[in-house]
Amino acid sequence: MFLIVGLGNIGKAYEDTPHNAGFKFVERFFDFYKFNSAVNVVNWQIKSSLDSEIAEIWIGNERKFLLAKPLTLMNRSGLAVSKLCKNFNINIQRDLILAHDDLDIKLGAYKIQRGKFPKGHKGIISVHAMLPTKDFLHVRIGVDNRAALGFDIDGDKYVLRKFNKDELTVLDEVIESAVSDLNKLIA
Repeated sequence: MFLIVGLGNIGKAYEDTPHNAGFKFVERFFDFYKFNSAVNVVNWQIKSSLDSEIAEIWIGNERKFLLAKPLTLMNRSGLAVSKLCKNFNINIQRDLILAHDDLDIKLGAYKIQRGKFPKGHKGIISVHAMLPTKDFLHVRIGVDNRAALGFDIDGDKYVLRKFNKDELTVLDEVIESAVSDLNKLIA
């Protein structure tokens, strides 16, 4: 079983911000399977003991994917990821996939890479602090659009601003591509 965790911040104030690209990714991954009659999906449920909202995708009698959105806020994501890995006995190197925003990549692009991540991302730092290895798959979703908008603001502030309608369209398209490519890679 693959554990796919999308990083983000809970709450209406954070919806449609760059920092919630990971949440959008796991939601789109869920939607990819939702209407497939050969697949059984278990809809999103809050699991307080795991500090996460989770959904499941079953193929036949096998739980193929466990999707999660930590409820801990971004900078404490490692608490939820650690609990999920322990509770479901996840082989971190083989079966953990972390989807998150990345300011090192321009909006409209993404990378799926093992052990590669943005160095100053506090959510990633939290996850790495709580796990025994940094060697797992990352879906790095580009969110940096500051140059195109003429913004000269710090990354910490930029990732918490709301995307405009055009940016959301670009984000949705890149997430669609990333979900498709991840499915090809792990199917």
